[in-house]
Amino acid sequence: MTTEPRRYLPYVMLILIWGLLHGLMLFYHGSPVLDGKLVDTDSYMRLVRVGHLLNSGAWYDSSIANSNAPYGEVLHWTRPLDLLLIGFSFLLTPLLGAKAGLFWAGALVSPLLQLATAFAFIWAMAPLLKPNRWIAPLAALFLQPAALPYFVLGRADHHSLLLFVFVLAAGFMFRALMDGQDRRAPLFAGAAAGFGLWLSPELLILTLACLLALGLPWLLHGKARTAQNGAFALGLITVVIIALFAEHPPGQLTRTFYDQISWPHIIVCTVAAGFWLLALLAERTRWVLASGRVSRAGMVLICGPLAGLAVLLAFPDFFRGAMAETDPRVIEIWLSRVTEMRAVTPTSTRSLGEFIYYFGLGAFALPTLLWLLWREADNRQWYGWCFLLIGITLYWPLSIAHVRLAGFAECLFVMAVALLLDRLFDRTETMTNTTRRALVRSLGLYVLIGGSLGLGQLLMQAGTSPARAAAEVEAKTNSAACDLTALTDFLAQAPAVPQDRPLTILA
Repeated sequence: MTTEPRRYLPYVMLILIWGLLHGLMLFYHGSPVLDGKLVDTDSYMRLVRVGHLLNSGAWYDSSIANSNAPYGEVLHWTRPLDLLLIGFSFLLTPLLGAKAGLFWAGALVSPLLQLATAFAFIWAMAPLLKPNRWIAPLAALFLQPAALPYFVLGRADHHSLLLFVFVLAAGFMFRALMDGQDRRAPLFAGAAAGFGLWLSPELLILTLACLLALGLPWLLHGKARTAQNGAFALGLITVVIIALFAEHPPGQLTRTFYDQISWPHIIVCTVAAGFWLLALLAERTRWVLASGRVSRAGMVLICGPLAGLAVLLAFPDFFRGAMAETDPRVIEIWLSRVTEMRAVTPTSTRSLGEFIYYFGLGAFALPTLLWLLWREADNRQWYGWCFLLIGITLYWPLSIAHVRLAGFAECLFVMAVALLLDRLFDRTETMTNTTRRALVRSLGLYVLIGGSLGLGQLLMQAGTSPARAAAEVEAKTNSAACDLTALTDFLAQAPAVPQDRPLTILA
C-alpha cells in the first residue's frame, strides 16, 4: 500500500509544476483572460470560425463574411482544433452557458494541451531514459521561450496541438527505430505525421525527418526495416487521404493549396508509399536492387531525384512552402514584420542574446548526440539518436530563419539534453559524498536548463539602447491604451448602420 502513492508522486509533482508555472505567469505578467479577453486576434478569429460552424453547420464553409469586405475572408486553418474546441465547449456549456463555454474552451485549451504534451513527453522518452529521469527535462520543456507563448492561458492556437502531435510522433519513432520487428509503432508514427500535416504543412519537415530516420536502418540492413517503412507510409497516406476529404468538398478535391492539406500533399505521400512498395516487391522477388547496401543506395539515388523532379514538374511551387501562393508584396509589407516570422540571427549584442535565449540549449544537444553516436554505436537506442540528430539538422536552420518553428527545435533540444542529464545522474551515482553529489547535480541542472535563458536575457538587456527601451515601453503603453472591448461594443451597437443591413467591418 505504501508503494502505490509513491508511484504517482512524480506525476503529482508534474501537475504542481505546471500549475505553478501558469500561476507565476499570471502573478507577474497578468492575463487578458482575467478581463474577459483572449490573447491575440487569431484566438478571436478561431472562436468566430468555431461559432460559425456551430451556428450554420456548414462544415466546408470556413469563410468569415464580415471580414475583408466585400469578398469575405477564407482562413487556411483546418478543422481538428475546431473539433477539440467544440468538444471542450460542450463540456462547459451546462455550467457556463454556450457563449461563455466557448470562450473558456478557447482560453483553457492551450494550457491543457501543454499538460497533455508533458505526459506525451514522459511516454515518448520512456525507452531512452531511466524511470523518473524526465522531471528535470520537463521543467526545461515548460520554460522554452519559443514554445511557451503558444501554451499560455487565453491563446486558442493550433500550434499547441502541433507541438503535442510532434512529441507523440517522436515517441512512436523512438519505439520503431529501437525494434526493427515492430510494425505498429511506425504505423502510428506515420498516422501522427499525417495528422500533423492535416493541422499544418509545417509538419512536412517532421515527415521528412521520419522518412530519413526510418530509411537509414533500411539502407544498412534492409529486410524487416522495409516493412517498417511501408507501415509508416501506410499510416501517413491513410490519415492524409482522410484529411483531404474532411477539409475539401468533392468538387475541390484536386485543387492545389500550399497552406493547408490538399492534392499536392497526397501526391507526395503517394510517391513515398510507392517507393516503399517497390522496395518491398524488390526484396520478395529477390530483385538485384535489394541484394545489398550498395544496391539499396543505388535505388535511393535513382528514385529519389526522379520523384523530386516529378513533384517539381507537377507542382512547381511546392518546395517554396506554405506561402508559395502569397503575393510577394504582402510578404514584404506585412508578413516580414510579423514577430513569429522574423529571423533570429546573431548580428549584434542584443541579437546574439536572443539567439542564445532561443537556441542556447542546442549547444549542449548537438555535441551530446554526436558523442553518443560515436561512443555507443552498439546501443539499441542508436537509431533513435539519429532521428533526433536529423530533426535538429532540419529544424534548427529553419527556426533561425523563422522563429515560429523554434518550438519544434526546442523540443528536440530538450530530448537530447535529457540524455545528457541521464548520463550525468548515472555518473554522480558513484559519489559517496551526498552533499557533493547534490551540488554537482544542481549545478548541472542549472547550466543545462536555465543557463542559456539567463545568459541570453543578460545579453539582450546589455545590447538594448535606452532609445529602443523607451520605444518598447511606449509601444506597450499605446497597445494597452487601445481598448478593443470598447471598440467591439461600439461596432456591435452600430448606431449609424440601418438595421435591415448586415454589418461588415472594413479594416
